[in-house]
Amino acid sequence: MSEGPSALPAPAQAAVAEQAAPPAARLVRRQRIFIGAACAATLVSVGALVASTWIKSPAQQLADQGAPGASLLTAPVGKQVLSKTVTVRGTVIAGGAISVQPTTAQGAATLVVTALPKKAGSQVAAGEVLAQVSGRPVIALPGPLPAYRDLKPGDRGPDVAQLQNALKQLGHADSDESGVFGPGTKEAITGLYRQLGYEPPTTGGPGGAKDAAQLAAAKKAVTLGRRAVDIDKAALAAAQNPAPPAGSSIAPPPADAATVAKAKQQLGFDSQDLAEAQDAYDRLVATTGVDFPMDELVFIPSFPATVAAVNGSVGGTLGAVGGSAPAGPLLTVDTGSLGVGAILPQGENELVKATMPVVIGNDTHGQSVPGTVGSIGPFTAPAAPAQGAAAAPGGQGQPGYPMTVTPSTPLPASWLGAGVTLTITTGSTSGPVLVVPAAAVTTGADRSVSVTVLAADRTQRRVPVTPGVDAAGLVEVTPVDGAVLNPGDNVVTGQ
Repeated sequence: MSEGPSALPAPAQAAVAEQAAPPAARLVRRQRIFIGAACAATLVSVGALVASTWIKSPAQQLADQGAPGASLLTAPVGKQVLSKTVTVRGTVIAGGAISVQPTTAQGAATLVVTALPKKAGSQVAAGEVLAQVSGRPVIALPGPLPAYRDLKPGDRGPDVAQLQNALKQLGHADSDESGVFGPGTKEAITGLYRQLGYEPPTTGGPGGAKDAAQLAAAKKAVTLGRRAVDIDKAALAAAQNPAPPAGSSIAPPPADAATVAKAKQQLGFDSQDLAEAQDAYDRLVATTGVDFPMDELVFIPSFPATVAAVNGSVGGTLGAVGGSAPAGPLLTVDTGSLGVGAILPQGENELVKATMPVVIGNDTHGQSVPGTVGSIGPFTAPAAPAQGAAAAPGGQGQPGYPMTVTPSTPLPASWLGAGVTLTITTGSTSGPVLVVPAAAVTTGADRSVSVTVLAADRTQRRVPVTPGVDAAGLVEVTPVDGAVLNPGDNVVTGQ
């Protein structure tokens, strides 16, 4: 069975239909196909043209943008107090240091550290015990004059007066004349030691044993002298008023002049001996008893002080009494008012001068204190620290010019050793002045200085000025030659 035309594929069917169609029909069909193809080509061309107006290369885009028109940079004229400052780092330091190194201890042959109530960094108040050596205390007392001798009864001098004032400040006043170590000073020292829990020291050692025998002998000499004088007085009375013989009724014989004279002479001798014995005893009493050994006392100029270093430990020995001193002190105490040390880098030393105002800033405590530049030393180049050693704080180990700063008010004791920021005012206007950015100031070929004001209508006006203090990118300017410059005016800084 043969297949009909409907069973052929579509292209084949079209070809068959084309062959079977009349010639006129075939011509019309071809014309329609040509016209459709032409229309399609036209649409594609138009679309490409439209797309080309919207899609541009990067180079074409830059070319189309072109260069922007020239513009001026401006800044407003201000009015303020202008200060020029230099900032450096510093370290809070003590005004001085005192070494504590006992070389004797009452009643001891060997110096042994028996207590260290103060540690490094501890604050010290007047009347406190810094250390205990062989059971004896080392007491901190207020006073600017360092201890240079044992203070004993009978001593006189400014160090005695300083001791008396120190005891008075601690509530142990005495009635002695200022500068004279008498019985009142002994009582005051005794009160201080008993308050601290120690037996007071004496010139005769523990318990005054060495002085006891001398005092006893002196006292016995006084007693014997008094007895002799009493006997002499009785003998003189008998010589002057002879008694009649016992049981006799006759009148007593007259006084024998020689016997009376001899009795008077003996009374005189014994009275002189008694006076000398009494004087010796009084001197011994006045120069013995409670004293204040130099090794048990440290005078400190101002309080509170701070223990800077402790170089010993409880149980450690400091050597034999009277022997050679150890390599270093047992304690070091920082004293005096706190100040600040710093190093000025080369170049800044030319800007900074003594008495210039300083703001001392402690970032850790969030506080600041005013001060002034104290002294500026010559250029120094410290040797590099040993390998492994810590660098000195506050730039102290750096080359430069050593500078001290004196606080206007006392720094808190807790600031000792702290790193601080020093802001030094090296120049300042006396009040608010006109200021402009440094970039706004121009110098002409004739060395004239001016700024350019840009008005609202974009016109420019040159204003001659005299520059002044410059700081933080700003310059003080003063209009000259009758020129006018007001706060808020816009000055040209660039373009």
